[in-house]
Amino acid sequence: MNCKNCNHILSNNFCSNCGQKVIINRITIKETLTDFSNTVFSLESTLFTTLKGLFSNPGAVFRGYLKGKRKTYYKPVSFFILTTIIYLICRGVMNYDALSSFKDEEVINNKLLISSAKYMAINLNHILLILVFSCGLSLKLFFPKTYYFAEYISISFYLVGVFTIFSTLGVFGSIYISPNVKFLFMLLFMIYMIWSCKLFFIKSTLMTYIKLIATSIFSIFLFMMLGYGFSILITLLKTS
Repeated sequence: MNCKNCNHILSNNFCSNCGQKVIINRITIKETLTDFSNTVFSLESTLFTTLKGLFSNPGAVFRGYLKGKRKTYYKPVSFFILTTIIYLICRGVMNYDALSSFKDEEVINNKLLISSAKYMAINLNHILLILVFSCGLSLKLFFPKTYYFAEYISISFYLVGVFTIFSTLGVFGSIYISPNVKFLFMLLFMIYMIWSCKLFFIKSTLMTYIKLIATSIFSIFLFMMLGYGFSILITLLKTS
């Protein structure tokens, strides 16, 4: 019997050439649900390992992935996409309005700014890519000699994935506690970024802390400037 993936001759239950399991039957619903459960909920899954690492020792996750542990950790881009999808689902199910805290008179006096803010909130899944770029660029600016820009972008996908998790929690907090809770989760993300990058660089000097604080502040500032500027541009193009 030959492997269905690479056509290599099989000698056991797994292909010695590509590692795929021997497939005899057609795909069933049970098999699909089992694969999904094992991927997402299994204690041995890469997603669970990555989530656990990102909230216990994110620096080890960043270094491990960059050093080649690609099978151990969930891929950063896939992690970013998954967390964004979960955020969008939660926002849709909860019918969350990110601009609920704006007053009516502010809407009247600042139509362009409010329209741009609405565009940014509705299309956050696309705007978040700007935050990935902002984090990667900030890390490269303040720690230029440690890693390549592409490597900083990779760990930025992890960082923004965690930001999206905080944003998802912020949806529930805004609905059940106060609309201003979302700003607390923004602060938590900045603290998380400082802590995780400190573990990533394994440095505890005063200058390192100053650079990490500057990195987190500059990342958010650059994200707001570019994201909001892009939203204003799109809004102007739509209304022109």
